[in-house]
Formats: sequence, structure tokens, C-alpha cells
Amino acid sequence: MNGHFAMVSTWAIMAGMLVAALPAQDMEGAEGEAPPQERVQRDGDLWSPQASAGGMSDWDLYAGGIYANTSPVWVSADFLMWWMRGNSLPSMVTTSPVGTDRADAGVLGVAGTSGLHGDEDVDARHRFGFRTSVGARLGHWFDELMQSDVEASLLWLGDGQRSGDFFARSEGTPILARPFYNTQTGLPDSQLIAFPGVAVGQIGIATSSDLLSTGLVYRAPLWPGQWGRIHWLAGYRYLQLQEELLISEQLTNTDPGAGVAVGTVFDIFERYATWNEFHGADLGLQMWTDVWGCTVEMLAKLAVGSVSRTVEIDGETLVDEPGSPLSISPGGLYALPSNLGRYRTTRAAVLPEFGIRLRRRISHSFILSAGYTVIVLDDVVRTGDQLDLTVNPAQLGGGSLVGEPRPAVLMKGSLLWVHGLHVGLEW
Repeated sequence: MNGHFAMVSTWAIMAGMLVAALPAQDMEGAEGEAPPQERVQRDGDLWSPQASAGGMSDWDLYAGGIYANTSPVWVSADFLMWWMRGNSLPSMVTTSPVGTDRADAGVLGVAGTSGLHGDEDVDARHRFGFRTSVGARLGHWFDELMQSDVEASLLWLGDGQRSGDFFARSEGTPILARPFYNTQTGLPDSQLIAFPGVAVGQIGIATSSDLLSTGLVYRAPLWPGQWGRIHWLAGYRYLQLQEELLISEQLTNTDPGAGVAVGTVFDIFERYATWNEFHGADLGLQMWTDVWGCTVEMLAKLAVGSVSRTVEIDGETLVDEPGSPLSISPGGLYALPSNLGRYRTTRAAVLPEFGIRLRRRISHSFILSAGYTVIVLDDVVRTGDQLDLTVNPAQLGGGSLVGEPRPAVLMKGSLLWVHGLHVGLEW
């Protein structure tokens, strides 16, 4: 679309050179003076093409010719390779050297304990997605040069490489444990998954996330110039970030003195899900300029609105003891009756976006583009931030709450940023 400017600029320069080369007598009137500007009588006033255009610059005049001779509708599609700020997970699986006392195994802060998963940002690697937009110019009734338009866009960023996924299994060696802080003792503690003579088991952790954004903007000229043009834009913006964290644990009792029969199987499931939905009014500026036969496009937008934050925590424990019916109780370890459920809050928020794009016409109908974009949204809820590792053991196995109601519903927010590269085609 804007790649036409380079072509028209070239023709304008060639035309200027041709005019400069004409003999002087061809440029003069009968008395050796420049011919008068074409004027006609319209509604009692003198009229000229420049006056009709509102005294606009040459850029405006030939830009109008460009828009008048191109399609009033365009479609673009971009392939994205972006990065998202990582999801911060606490230490969720630990181990200790063989020979560690049972009471100290996997306990954070005890000599020899090391982390196997967590205490890091996960899902921060590159991920792929797409962005598409459809636009239409609005015609002469909005502005004489037909530079006003509306554009609808859709962006989706997929899950990518899941660095938050983890799986471990042990027949007792090596030691596997899940650390927590015990409210009853006031000390760090752990729940054993696998320990020699106590239990054999396994644990799996999976994370996922995706981002969706849509928008509709009206764009109109703000400032024309010989080197380019600036438009202002206003519209509506929507963005959704959805994440999920799953913990699946299974352990089998091998301790005759544990209070349950040897061979009793415990299946523990926990699920943490978060949704962030932003709605806002979008305002911004967009600039185009021609450089070396290409069009450079720069964009700065700020959406002002609110973000609705939802956290859902679920969990259950299944106990299959030989000779007894299967029992099911609510909660796992970090997800217990004190924080199970669905919770929602809404807060004011801003969503800035900045981008730069290089565009070049490759045929009469297609423009190739490449660029970079960054989007920021504050105070979003991420799954890792909702894990409360302070636990009141009275709730384990379906027990009644006595004492402090932990784990708690944190509703902790953090800054989200996504950024990356894109290449695409426009028709």
C-alpha cells in the first residue's frame, strides 16, 4: 500500500527534471510572463485545484493520487516469533543425598537439599504465532485524499516450548520430595514422594500459556510532510492471557508402620489456572516515511482501561488402600480447602505497544514486511505467583481446618511483556 510512495516520488522527480529541461519560450506567456494559474468560476468564487485541496502540500496532492488508484480494502498476515516474560515458579520438587534422615529429606534450607524443579522462570523461550488485519479506506466523505481508514486486527501467540514441564520417578532412590512451610511447627518441611523403605513414586508438572489480542481502530491524517506523514488513531483494544499449571503425583506406601497398609496408592492432582482479560480505549500515532525504496512504519499506542483477573485452584487426593473402598478428598498439597475455588478481581490498567516495520513492494499486488513489536501489561496474575508453599497440614487427606488457613489465595500480580520479530505479506 504505502510502497506506492516510493514509485510516485520517482515519477515526480523525473517530471520535474523534464519540466526544467523545456525551452524558456514554452514556459512563458505571450508577453514573456508565466501563464496564469488555471481558474474557473464556482459558486461565485475563484477556484483552483490547490485551493480545493485546502492549500495542502505536494506530498498530500500526489498521495491522494496514490490512494485514489489503489484498492480501498487490504489484508495482511504476519508470522510471529516472540518471547514472553517467564512464569516464575517456586521450588516445587527437591532431593537429598541417600542416607539423609527422613525428617530432613527434601527440606529447603537443610544441608544437602537441592532443587529439581522450580525456583526459576519457565516458558520464557521463543514461541510462534500469527497476526492478521483487514482494513478499508473510508472515502471522500471523510477526507478529500481518502487517507482515513478503519482496521481490525487479530493476534495469537501460542504455547511454544514448555520449559516448565517436568517428570521424575523413583523406586526410593533417589529421594524425591515436595517442600513446604509447616504452619503447625513453624519450620520448613517436606512431603516425601520416594524414600528408601518409605515410599516409591513419581511426579509430573506441566505448564501452558497462550495470548490473544484483537482490536479495531480508526486512523486519520494528523501531519503531512515532504518526507512522510503522521496519522492519529483511536479505537478499542482487547487482550487475554491464559495460563495453566498441572501437578500430578502418585506414591505407593512401602512402610509397614505408616498407619496404612503397604501397597496403598495415593494419587494427588492439583490444577492452577489464570485468566487476564484487558478491555480499553486505544490511542496512538503512526508514522510512515520512505527510505532507500522502502517504507518505514513506526507505531506507538497506549490503551487505557481495566484488566479482569481470574484465578482458579482445584485439587483432589485419591487413596486406594488394599481391602478398602476408594476414598476421595478435596485438595492436594499446595491446593487445599483453604484456597480451593475461583476468584476474580478487576483493576485499572494501561497497555502500551510500540512497533517498527520495514515494508517493500514486491509486485503490483503484494508488499513484503518485517519488523519488531513490544507489548506491556502490568499487574497480571500468573500461575506460578499463585502457589502458596505455606501449608496447614490439618487439611491434608480431607481433615478439618484447625489454625491458620494456609495455603491462601494470593492474587499476586506481576508485569507481563511480550516482544519479538515478525515477517508478513500485505495484499
